[in-house]
Amino acid sequence: MVDFLRPKTVWVDGRCYRIISPLTDNTNVNYVEDDSCGFVVIGKDVRTVRQARLKIQMLVEQARKKQPFTHFLSIPYNNPAIQTKFLEFKKEVLEKCGDCRGVDEAIFQYPGKLHQTLCVMVLADDRERQQGLDALNKCPDNVLKKYLAGEKLRVEMRGIEYMNDNPGEVDVLYGRINALSWSHSLQTIADSLVDELVKAGVVNRQHERVKLHITLMNTAFRQDPDGVTDIKVGKDRESFNARQIIEVSVSIVIDCGPREFGDYYFGEMEVDEIHLSVRHTTANSGFYSASGKIPILPHPA
Repeated sequence: MVDFLRPKTVWVDGRCYRIISPLTDNTNVNYVEDDSCGFVVIGKDVRTVRQARLKIQMLVEQARKKQPFTHFLSIPYNNPAIQTKFLEFKKEVLEKCGDCRGVDEAIFQYPGKLHQTLCVMVLADDRERQQGLDALNKCPDNVLKKYLAGEKLRVEMRGIEYMNDNPGEVDVLYGRINALSWSHSLQTIADSLVDELVKAGVVNRQHERVKLHITLMNTAFRQDPDGVTDIKVGKDRESFNARQIIEVSVSIVIDCGPREFGDYYFGEMEVDEIHLSVRHTTANSGFYSASGKIPILPHPA
């Protein structure tokens, strides 16, 4: 039920309905909402009912485009070892680059919510949430079995990049993710997961390909510390100067000697699950609450 439809309660054949005022003066139809089957459109003929239905669909679609997203498909990267390395990265950045314009603690991701966002969506009611879950539950057979064939998905988080061409005016700085097995294309898996939700009609495609990244710093966090970064923020968003972060040499011992932040090693992990995460929530684990989850590998029988 969308907010712009203002109902009045009536009784028909012993049942309670809500009447929706005509959307225009010339529709000549009544709109009622039946809890058992959704909207009921009553008109004098098929043509007027079809016209009214089209108007409702258009209004709902317009409202949906303006509504902030409610859910997102995510891969958690809150492995304890990676959280520890992220906190070390944060500490070193604040110590060595804290004097750079716009660099402060408020723009760092919360370590318990490190994740990769595959896509975002609006699931406004129980029916839409169930559609999202149904689409997610098809992914193990349609995507994961096809591309992983029962093998584990191990990934490495190494290096940082930024999302524009000017390191002095950065809004998002992120960590790079790669699959460790040569036989697995993380890009193909991510794109195919999103394709499943697009085909189910629960996601409008936002990008041609999924951006493989883990957000580490984002100026949007100043306005929305929720931790999800695919959001629109106000025009007063203040960028930060990332030049020194990209260029400074720090003592990160991997194989040999010091490295730059640009090649910072955050660690390796095995991806266990994919979540249909709920925005503005926190589970007991510190990650987002989930409407549903699917395992990367099927559970043993």
